[in-house]
Amino acid sequence: TLSTTGRQATAPALQLYPNPASGELTVECGTPGTAALTIRDLSGRVMLQAALKQGPNRLDIGSLRKGVYAVTVQGLAGTKTE
Repeated sequence: TLSTTGRQATAPALQLYPNPASGELTVECGTPGTAALTIRDLSGRVMLQAALKQGPNRLDIGSLRKGVYAVTVQGLAGTKTE
């Protein structure tokens, strides 16, 4: 299960759903071009990295254990962590 809490900076438009998620997470990125997504556990370990394109992106998160993770997306418009 992937759950998020919002913490924003000047950042790309971003939607994550469903929340909580298990198996698959959809990430909608409103930033033109590509962005880099990183999912970290609460101790800061990188659990998953992916390249995102503008629009909906489906990510397989079935390998992640139940818990709370920080999702960071970095693109040309800035960085956003949820």
